[in-house]
Amino acid sequence: MIIRLFLFILAISQLEGKKRPNILFCIADDWGAPHASIYKNDDVVETPTFDRIAREGALFHNAYVSSPSCTPCRNSIMTGQWHWRLKEGANLYGTLSQEVETYSRILKKSGYHTGSWRKSFGPGKLEGKFLKEHPAGRPYRKGFSDFLAQRPSEDTPFCFWLGASDPHRGYKKGSGKQSGMDLSKIKLFSFFPDDPEVRSDVADYYFEVQRFDSDVSKAIARLEAIGELENTIIVITGDHGMPFPRCKSNLYDSGTRVPLAIRWGQKIKKGLEFKDFVSLTDLAPTFLQAASVTIPIEMTGKSLLPALTGKGELRNLFSPEKNDTFPVKSRLVWKDIHHDHTAITSSSTFATIPQAFGQMAPLTGKKRQFRTHGMETPIMARPSRSSLAWDCAQNSTNGVLANDRAKNSTISTRILSNSIT
Repeated sequence: MIIRLFLFILAISQLEGKKRPNILFCIADDWGAPHASIYKNDDVVETPTFDRIAREGALFHNAYVSSPSCTPCRNSIMTGQWHWRLKEGANLYGTLSQEVETYSRILKKSGYHTGSWRKSFGPGKLEGKFLKEHPAGRPYRKGFSDFLAQRPSEDTPFCFWLGASDPHRGYKKGSGKQSGMDLSKIKLFSFFPDDPEVRSDVADYYFEVQRFDSDVSKAIARLEAIGELENTIIVITGDHGMPFPRCKSNLYDSGTRVPLAIRWGQKIKKGLEFKDFVSLTDLAPTFLQAASVTIPIEMTGKSLLPALTGKGELRNLFSPEKNDTFPVKSRLVWKDIHHDHTAITSSSTFATIPQAFGQMAPLTGKKRQFRTHGMETPIMARPSRSSLAWDCAQNSTNGVLANDRAKNSTISTRILSNSIT
């Protein structure tokens, strides 16, 4: 017992002797890729803060969420695990199992000052130990400045979750256009009707993306003011795609791919760009490794730190050189890079990745398999609850499209009829 106590005290003293990084994790609500100006999707949306972090650190072109829905995605980020492992935590309006642990709580036990602001867990209901100690860190209603003011000492490392409700609906209709955005220059997804109402609706979404970006800039300014910018890992991302048809809650790139930029002073070479696949479940083990804390074996995510610091590479999610067969425990998406086709499998199926990525991955297995091609109706994360009308698809009065407009568009009406909010 005495030996164990001695080893524990020794480990803590070693951590205190080594200046560990602070962590500022900034996550928007319903912000999908490629809607940041550095991705050069169009010249309308402007995200100077995100762009700065990407230029001064690393930009990820293919960052994906575990699930394109708020609760399961956020739970997967906090736990560093695929959402399907989290029992009731894999569902919208679910909770977190008492069996799992989160990176924030682990960091707190290792000496970090932890906290959160605005949306972190949820929507859902916390129970048991998470009522006593929040999974994302104690909520600070007055925000980041209040959190820093209650830091135990200047030497105490901190981890803060900066959440937001932007750019989640509802929107102030016309806010984007009123801010000066040129609607004609907005680059719509190819599956959206090119209609003035749709363009205005996307501009309203852009307006809130920019507001979130501005919030993050204020937090970074505080870091600079207290001299902690260079020793802080800054991450900016979103929890899934935009709240539009075929995006949020849909298993397409437009629903599962998100912006991601990471900065850590001199530790990360400026201007890094990664085009390989990464998952937001990789963030928790990244934070823990950077803090010199043991990564729990339960975490399925893999640390990005070796790749970010030039000491390794990103994990190889797929092996295109071989016909590797592996179990698929959640719905996964493979995109045909030549024909924009998508294959989706149900849970517990098996998939084979072909030697050439230009071919659709054949699916094998005992359970039911699903496949969609091109513009056909996708397999949904949960049953469709919307109609052809754009406002029903959005659960909002913004951007109403008459049925005749939908029929006259070049887009299959099946796409509009299969969006969920």
